Amino acid sequence: MSLLGLFDIGRSGIFANQLALRVSSNNIANVNTPGYSRQDVIMQVANPIELNGQNLGRGVGNVDIRRHFDSFTYQQILGQGTSYGRSYALQSGLSNVEQIFNEAQGFGLSSSLDEYFKAWQEIATNPQGTAQRSSLLVKTEGFVTAARKIENDLKSTLKFINDEIGDIVKQINVLTKNLAEVNGKIMEVEAGGLDTANAFRDQRERMMKELSQLIDYDWNEDNDGTVTVVAGRRSIVAGVESYDLTSSLDLDGDRQVYNGANQVTSFIKGGQLGGFIAVRDDIDSNSLINLRKLVASIIQETNYLHTYRAGAETYDLDGNQGTDFFNPLQIFNRDETTGGSAAGITSTGFYDTDPAVLALNEYDVVFSDPTTFQVRDHATGAVVGPASRTYTSGSNIDFNGIRIVITGTGANAPAANDSFFVSNLETVIGNFGMAITDGRQVAAASSAASLPGDNTNALDIIAKYSSNIGNLNNNTFNDYYSEIVSTAGSLSQSASDSFAFDDNLLFELNNRRESVSGVSLDEEAANLIRYQRAFQAGARIIKLTDELLEMIINL
Repeated sequence: MSLLGLFDIGRSGIFANQLALRVSSNNIANVNTPGYSRQDVIMQVANPIELNGQNLGRGVGNVDIRRHFDSFTYQQILGQGTSYGRSYALQSGLSNVEQIFNEAQGFGLSSSLDEYFKAWQEIATNPQGTAQRSSLLVKTEGFVTAARKIENDLKSTLKFINDEIGDIVKQINVLTKNLAEVNGKIMEVEAGGLDTANAFRDQRERMMKELSQLIDYDWNEDNDGTVTVVAGRRSIVAGVESYDLTSSLDLDGDRQVYNGANQVTSFIKGGQLGGFIAVRDDIDSNSLINLRKLVASIIQETNYLHTYRAGAETYDLDGNQGTDFFNPLQIFNRDETTGGSAAGITSTGFYDTDPAVLALNEYDVVFSDPTTFQVRDHATGAVVGPASRTYTSGSNIDFNGIRIVITGTGANAPAANDSFFVSNLETVIGNFGMAITDGRQVAAASSAASLPGDNTNALDIIAKYSSNIGNLNNNTFNDYYSEIVSTAGSLSQSASDSFAFDDNLLFELNNRRESVSGVSLDEEAANLIRYQRAFQAGARIIKLTDELLEMIINL
């Protein structure tokens, strides 16, 4: 090797260590940048040159920049981020439900329910007392107000949750657009395999961690460096393309999530989106429906005993026959047809109000073809009554005490997949109130001849307080409500415990990531000195070689 070869060796050392100084400086500058992965310079020895049978070194050859990244820990963080997001949503929503049933501070329904039946007890003690009758009206109004407040609070919580679902969908769309853009940048930089887009990969992984806390998804990296993200069984990111999720309110007022024309709500289980969907469904199918069923049962049992009918005489203080104490139950129906027909549904009321016959429930009337339909339990899908019923326009359709009529013939006849929602619970609390306006109308007696001291009917109503009610799964009123409160409290506590666990585990995983990818200022300071010395030594080689050449020239 000629003396000039020393210039190449010195130059390669200068350039390599200059790059190393730049990389180390960049590490220091980004020590507090979230998601940044530490980088190192990997220097390789240049291919030697053979001279006089000896392989002589030629300095530094290829120089690569390596990104410190643990893919296994990263995948754990994504999975745990999904669990954390779901736990956060569950804890947020269920703790609010627990506060609504705030029995610990006496703000729930239990105390007003007790006061309502105590007022009946006072009437049984003194059936002719006008003060006791007036007190019953006041206590009943307090019970009505408490029930309405709880339902309104639950509805407000549902509105908040549905709004959150819409906001999260928007956040997801922003992230997926950005992911698609970064995919394009990574593909462009890494085309040909000559370079690695370390900064863009850090950016993408930070966004994917944010996305994991919003929604559960599957992903894979393609050969061109781009990632494909699948959520709800459909792609939301594919290469440089993103596909927006949308959301809209259904007939029940619940916000559903769509990918294109396909509803994907039922496929979303994790992240904040899956958590809020789960809380909403729990409120709809448990807390709210059970509260309504409790109030409906109290109305049903009280009115059935308070109203004069064959075989059960009731009388108020003035000897008039007893009427409904509460506003009677009503049937709510809604057309949910998807078959495109113009068939209509109307309610004609109840064919039997006996609690043993009239079930407190919600139903779907579903047509398999224009002449055949089933009545199904709305919550379970179980068939109610005959497995198949024949449709006749305008004829009565009876089931579990309810009577409805569906009309439509010819082009307006029901079509396959047409569905009609029927409920005697939907409006129960909204219509909850007293049907009587005067305490003298309270029918405490079961015999006109025994007035004014007859309290037998009042005693029958009081007995219902401690009786097992068929429509409440053979629980008493108080036990059924206690079960609602207990379930809300247990779910809230479980969600709080899960959130604490998931938060701690995610913290530990992020610490593990930092141990691999994080920047150590002490280490980088040492590297700066090391690379600086090597740079100076390379410069010294060039200077020394220059002096030697000058010496030779001057000989």
